[in-house]
Amino acid sequence: MISNYNQYHHLKMNSNQNFKVRKARLSDIEFIHQVISTLSESNIRLNEFEAILKAKLKATGYYIYLLEEHSKTIENAGLLVVNVNQSLTDFWPIVEVQDFFIIPKYRKFGAADFLYNFLENFAKEQKAYRLKVSCKINSTLNQNFYTTRGFKISKKQYIKPVY
Repeated sequence: MISNYNQYHHLKMNSNQNFKVRKARLSDIEFIHQVISTLSESNIRLNEFEAILKAKLKATGYYIYLLEEHSKTIENAGLLVVNVNQSLTDFWPIVEVQDFFIIPKYRKFGAADFLYNFLENFAKEQKAYRLKVSCKINSTLNQNFYTTRGFKISKKQYIKPVY
């Protein structure tokens, strides 16, 4: 179903920005580790993270994508982590955004819009009926990003650490 998403997805945003999205590889571990450490405010060791990333890259329904900026060199510009799942009460899959991150220097060049458009196309390819955001949306910037794209707050989540 996602065969179209194994290749680069490309769009030239303006004369200076040339973004592409591709599936993450284990060789991307340093960038992914840095982003996840920043987002989760944790300090997981790289060797421990490697085992997690290896498992996630192989997991069914779990997708990690990198946004790259291709101009004179190729630079990582963002990260998208999604999970596609279907509960017993759902007739169609739900695409859940677990992490959506744009490197600060690319935030004014349409990188977030580009990656979000990729996400919506991915969800349509999955025949999902809903996009769900489970990444942190505690900032006004994040809330505005999602609400301007039609997201609504549907319910509160209760979370309890068990360790």
